[in-house]
Amino acid sequence: MRLHFDCTACGRCCNSLRLPLSIREAIQWLEGGGIVQVMCDATPDLPVNEADTANVFRRERSFAANSLSLPIRVRVTLVAAFTGPCPNLLPNKLCGAYDRRPATCRIYPAELRPDADVDPSARLCPPEAWLSNKPLLVRDDCTVADPEIVDAITLARREGISDMSRKLHLTDLLGINVAALANEGFVIWHIDQRLLVSALLKVSAVSLPSDCCSSFWSVASPSVPVREMIGAAGGTACAVKDLEGAEYLSLQRSIDEPAI
Repeated sequence: MRLHFDCTACGRCCNSLRLPLSIREAIQWLEGGGIVQVMCDATPDLPVNEADTANVFRRERSFAANSLSLPIRVRVTLVAAFTGPCPNLLPNKLCGAYDRRPATCRIYPAELRPDADVDPSARLCPPEAWLSNKPLLVRDDCTVADPEIVDAITLARREGISDMSRKLHLTDLLGINVAALANEGFVIWHIDQRLLVSALLKVSAVSLPSDCCSSFWSVASPSVPVREMIGAAGGTACAVKDLEGAEYLSLQRSIDEPAI
């Protein structure tokens, strides 16, 4: 699928986001006065087929944990959170922090995940950004042609893996121990920003074994049947309304319990 692309500086992709960050980028964002949230979701710890690139990608970016006797994998995502224009967006719709922008911004509109293809219809960019006279973005074999984007993807994938054990340590330091069920939602933790940057600086200086395991996690769900299923499997689950210091972001509508 051959694609051409060039940014039109419309600014549409720079508004009201939760922008994924590496630990290194989260520290930079916080030191620049931005807001960083901690998003957690989890899956049962099941064997993964190496040919299943989507699940391999996710597993490499999660850590092993236990919910009572239920083995799970927890994914922790640091996000720059803002409503309205990005704090770095200038009045002329250009980026005021272009040289230090996060990898997510450098990669856009390409994909970080190796199993995902670039879909112009799923992007906010106007049609004129995709005209055939623009620079080549994706080759016929679906590989990314832009070398700067390739470098950004490579760095983001590497940091996503190397950050994994540090994020385990981060949750221990911050007392984070509740995640949403993957594909159902996220538990978003609102941590004091001074405490968060201090914890991030601490974990960035260490590296834990990749096979270490965190315990005492609970899975939050707005669905009574899902909570019962988790309990029957040996885990512990909590209702969304019982979350403290966090909110629930639902990825689907539920008739059992309203998300808060």
